Amino acid sequence: MGFTNHNTRTSLIKRAYSGRISVYGLTGKFEKAIEDCHKVIGIIRQLFPYTRFADIVVELADLIMKARGDYKKSLCLCSEILKKITTKNCPKIYVRTLNLMGNINYNKSEYDKALDIYRKIAKLHSHMNDTTGRAVAFNNIASIYQIQGKFEMGLKYYKKFLSICKKSKNKMYMAIAYGNIGVIYWNKGDVDTALHFYRTDLRISEEIGYKRRIAMAYNNIGLIYHEKSNWDEALNFYNKYLSISREINYKKGTAIACGNIGRVYLNTKKLKQALRYQLKYLSISKELGYRKGIAIACGNIGQIYLTRHKLNTALSYFKKDLSISDEIGYKRELGISCMNIAEIYRQKGSKRYSKIYFNRAEKIFKKIGAKLLLLELKQSKKTK
Repeated sequence: MGFTNHNTRTSLIKRAYSGRISVYGLTGKFEKAIEDCHKVIGIIRQLFPYTRFADIVVELADLIMKARGDYKKSLCLCSEILKKITTKNCPKIYVRTLNLMGNINYNKSEYDKALDIYRKIAKLHSHMNDTTGRAVAFNNIASIYQIQGKFEMGLKYYKKFLSICKKSKNKMYMAIAYGNIGVIYWNKGDVDTALHFYRTDLRISEEIGYKRRIAMAYNNIGLIYHEKSNWDEALNFYNKYLSISREINYKKGTAIACGNIGRVYLNTKKLKQALRYQLKYLSISKELGYRKGIAIACGNIGQIYLTRHKLNTALSYFKKDLSISDEIGYKRELGISCMNIAEIYRQKGSKRYSKIYFNRAEKIFKKIGAKLLLLELKQSKKTK
């Protein structure tokens, strides 16, 4: 009887903490959520087997990744979980742990590893008849296709994700789906359609108080105004993104916001401010092991030195951008780096190398359907 009462009491404590952890996570109070995870794990592990608190451990691993960008610690916790549980005794927790490992590999730009994990997860959810889980797997698979420039495949899986979310009336996932579909259209050059999806994402995220998603929607809308050369509005939305990212300790968001603010300053010829923000972007990306961010930051810094007519320094950064983008399979940035290198060689008077890199950029942009970038490339050719 005493054990039963203790069991019930512990279950109630866990339920209470889990609810609060969830609220903290949704409102961006990640450190408070991490603190609660440690508390509940400490209470339960003294009396019960690992399977009784494995869900809290994976929650902790997820929070550590989001709040601190500590991929190594997060992966260690995931490995610990998979050694203690199986698909038979804790199927949902096992799959969630795999999903987190996929997300970490994605953030580290290990896209092939991430895609293999997401495909495995989709199959496991199918066997488990878990519709929501399968929806999330579709979203993650789509994100890989998007990065690889396979936009139609990406759109196909994002729409599958959205369809399931609408049926289940899951507003948080609906917001994510709308935002991600918007990114596909932005990459394809259809900025007006992209803006429609971004604003829908923002509206839903504000309704549910999902701060991280609100921040990302601000960034995406900023990108639209950036594309339209409306620098004041772009800077306004980027600063909103930066403010919320700092508030919730979202380091990746802070890095990306710095990069985008730096690009506005570059376009408005404020080169000192531009370089300062791009170096912040590069520094945080290195700290996180965010290779995509490292590549983009190198490209952005190269643009600043190109504007200053320091061609050799610019070329060095552009080649770093190209090398990393090629290595991680980030085709859009790979094409941009080729276009930038072509411009360097054009200014150096090397027509042969300029043509090689222009042609390579053109081939990439056509393959991934990047209409605006292809137009930009063609316009740069005309000025040769």
